[in-house]
Amino acid sequence: MESIDLKRGIGRNGLSQSFAFTSVCEAHPDVREASISLAGAMKLPLVVGATGNEVRQHGSLGVIP
Repeated sequence: MESIDLKRGIGRNGLSQSFAFTSVCEAHPDVREASISLAGAMKLPLVVGATGNEVRQHGSLGVIP
């Protein structure tokens, strides 16, 4: 599996070349830990995102901004 950084991936996408990052549900601590471990072991980037419903000023789903 080829390691690719975000800028190169976006550039490939613009050139109609295949490119993807895996998306996982980061709300569960075990999923976060496993995702970080796997990305580190494979030397692949990890993209973690949260929607406005998951992150609120005073925290929600265990996520505090």
